[in-house]
Amino acid sequence: MDWIYYKPHFECDDINEILLKYSPWSSHRFFAYDLISALSPQHVVELGSHYGSSFFSFAQAVKDHRFNTCLTAIDTWQGDDFTRHYQNDVFESFSKIQKEIYPEVNIQPLRCTFDEALALIPDHSIDILHIDGSHYYDDVKHDFESWFPKVKPSGIILLHDISDDLVLNQVMGSHEFWLELKQKFANTWEFTFSWGLGIIFLDATLFQEILPYISTEHYQKLSNGLDIECRDSLRKDFFTINDQKFYISDLKKQLEIKNEHLNRYSKNESVRQEYITHLEEDIDNIKTDYQTTIDGKDKYISDLEMENSDLLKKESIMHAMADEKECISHELEKAKLLYSETQKKLQESKDKLNSIQENLNIKQSENEELINRLAKANFDIQTYKNQQHVLEKRNETLNKEYQNLEEKYHKTFYYQISRLFGVDNK
Repeated sequence: MDWIYYKPHFECDDINEILLKYSPWSSHRFFAYDLISALSPQHVVELGSHYGSSFFSFAQAVKDHRFNTCLTAIDTWQGDDFTRHYQNDVFESFSKIQKEIYPEVNIQPLRCTFDEALALIPDHSIDILHIDGSHYYDDVKHDFESWFPKVKPSGIILLHDISDDLVLNQVMGSHEFWLELKQKFANTWEFTFSWGLGIIFLDATLFQEILPYISTEHYQKLSNGLDIECRDSLRKDFFTINDQKFYISDLKKQLEIKNEHLNRYSKNESVRQEYITHLEEDIDNIKTDYQTTIDGKDKYISDLEMENSDLLKKESIMHAMADEKECISHELEKAKLLYSETQKKLQESKDKLNSIQENLNIKQSENEELINRLAKANFDIQTYKNQQHVLEKRNETLNKEYQNLEEKYHKTFYYQISRLFGVDNK
């Protein structure tokens, strides 16, 4: 058996030192740490954890030695007649320490009554059982007897508050029950300091192995040192409180002086209030004038923006009109050029028409000549009847020639006309 007296640092104190380091159980934390360190148990169950002074001493040993121990804390975290009923802040403090200091330790908090948790823990599965619930005789006895079957035959049972110290002007029932247990179990040990801690070894062999190492004197000295430290802390707190009382007294005097000044000041309150009222009215008038100016400025800006918008629209229209004018100028130049070319073509047409007219006059003269010749021919026919057959033949020939010539003349005339005026010659 390697039993070592360690001097651990209980990290939980870094978060809740007052309620853990100076709790009724704190003097037993060194023994609990050494016990876990020596036995490396598989399963530790605690009935009644409160802030966790005892429970986190188990957890500190498991963490420091990296044991694969399951730690189960069973409590309603609502209090009882001894601890008084408390709010949820106790459980929140317990959970905070579990999460921040011992996240790698296998901790299972069961927030329920001890009886409700019985069904969750198998029989003969607990290596170390710590009972620290209600301290009434019947309650302690019930807790012990109902949870005893859950402990291994080689297990250990710890009971707190077994001393004969008075609590609420009476000896606790847990002390009376412990006296009965010592008569029933042969292998027991107890620490009488710090409200007392009773230890029951169900295995006699284990008890004989550990007994030589359980030094009451060693752990008593640690408890005494803690008591001295606690008294020193209380003494320091006493002087701190006195200093704070003096500070509070001084603050009260300053408060009286302040109240006197306030009373003096309150006498002129009506005048000050009237002055403030005038100032507020002036401020309201100034705000009204300012708002009117702002509104006028906004309207002026809005009108300018509208005028600017109209000017931009007009400018856009003028640009469009200028572009349109330029297009019209181009079209007018084209029209002038076309008109000039048309005038030239018209003059050319007139010249051609005059030429055709001259040709027509010539053809008319020729036609008149032909008519004269025809008349002469008719005269000759009348004159020369004797030559009728010859003349008729000749006349037929001449008529044919005349018809051909007349037809040719008409075709030529109308062809020239159609070309000049674009008339369809049919």
